[in-house]
Amino acid sequence: METFERARLDAYFGRIVTHFAPQERPASFLITHLLPERPAFVRGVANVTELRAVLPKPKSVQVEARRQVEADGHACESLTREMFTDVDRAVRYVEARAGGRPVVLLDVGGYFTPALGALCDRFSGRILGVVEDTENGHKRYAELDKLPCPVVSVARSPLKDPEDFLVGQSVVFSTEALMRTRGDILHGRTALVIGFGKLGSSIARLLHAKGVRVTVYDIDPVRRTQALSQGFRVARDRTSGLQDAGLVLCATGSLALRGEDFPPSCATGPTWPL
Repeated sequence: METFERARLDAYFGRIVTHFAPQERPASFLITHLLPERPAFVRGVANVTELRAVLPKPKSVQVEARRQVEADGHACESLTREMFTDVDRAVRYVEARAGGRPVVLLDVGGYFTPALGALCDRFSGRILGVVEDTENGHKRYAELDKLPCPVVSVARSPLKDPEDFLVGQSVVFSTEALMRTRGDILHGRTALVIGFGKLGSSIARLLHAKGVRVTVYDIDPVRRTQALSQGFRVARDRTSGLQDAGLVLCATGSLALRGEDFPPSCATGPTWPL
């Protein structure tokens, strides 16, 4: 990122911190994508909470972003699903870093869900609540029989619409860049977009704008109708959608496709699941 972009982000989060400064600062654990714009966000979190650990998602760690976060004095620790599926380990982990303190858990993907009940029951402090950022995580918390503490989900907030559009842009940009490394182009391709939520609809529109013939599949009949109303071809089922797809992009928030789901005819064809 350019220096002026970093300064603008710092100023943005600085205004938020000033406006919403809490009377008492709880401890916090932050799970996040550690990408170039994230250090400003981490600093913002650290200004309104006592940030006890930054837990970068393993597949989205940019080296320079991590260096900046650590230079600011925040510990970046390894994150795995197993950290919180083993509830005893999860309680020990939080206890060691924030014992006796009020704690806020900032989540991306529902990592805390398996241990949330145990943390609320056995932790010597108090779990004030969870803030979840993604649709995948939203579903994980919704599947719990009972929420032992408040869970604030921003996954379906209208405030995320601009982010979903930008993520869609990044997905299409990265797809095009990958295809060029293979000596191919997007224009004229056929594509199947699985999932027509906020992200999937953004991807479908952006692919269409680049001359791609887009077919949509979604298990929700309302979303299939929305795709039809926007001029997209809609597959009657996933298998038929895969038959003619030269490119497949999944945007469902959960596992939607495996290698064995592709028909045998795709084995020698140019279909690339992304």
